[in-house]
Parts: sequence; structure tokens; C-alpha cells
Amino acid sequence: MTARLEIDLAAFVANLRTIRRTVAPAEHLLVVKDDAYGHGLAPIVQAAADAGIGWFGTFDVATAVDVRRLTGPGPRIIAWTVYDDADVQAALGADIELGLGTESWCGRPPQAAARRDDPCACI
Repeated sequence: MTARLEIDLAAFVANLRTIRRTVAPAEHLLVVKDDAYGHGLAPIVQAAADAGIGWFGTFDVATAVDVRRLTGPGPRIIAWTVYDDADVQAALGADIELGLGTESWCGRPPQAAARRDDPCACI
């Protein structure tokens, strides 16, 4: 027998609202995983965006670009892992914030990021 898990999107949204009330006035950052552990990224992101989540976190730029495609402009999106300059270009094109977590990236901001009006900060 294969295990099966169904996501109750109404319960998910109710949980998001509870979290938002609990952390207020801080902003709720919802971290999503590529394909949402096999449940599909789209339903989770769309339900969260419809519920007013305005900040999404992802592991990589590819997932962040998918989240941007689903949410449209508006929500903040951050990707923690940057593999190469192509990731930086994709992120900048989709208005995605980047977490630059290695000295090699922090020591040399990619050319595309250096041309932005925003300061490049490494955390």
C-alpha cells in the first residue's frame, strides 16, 4: 500500500493566518520547497498569496523564479542558494533577493548586482 497525504488548503490558510497574528508586527516569511514535497508548488503558493503572505523564501533561484511566476509582482522573494552568474541574472530579472552565503560571492558582487541602485549586502 502506498502512503497518501492530502493537503487541506483551507486548514493551511487558517494556519497561515494564525502564524501572521502570532508574529505580528513582524512579517511572516513563508519558506516553500520545490514542488512542496510532491504536493505541487502552485496550490501552496497561490493559497498563501491569496491569504496575504507577502514574503516567500526558497532554497534556490529556480524555485524563486517559479514562485514569482505564480505570485506576479509584489511579494518579496528571497533565494538562499546562488550557483553562478546565470542565477544572479535570473534573480535580478524576476526581482528576487539573494542570500549570498559564501565568501567567494561576498568578496566579489556579481557584475549584474553591482550595477543595481540597491547596495549589495552579504549576511
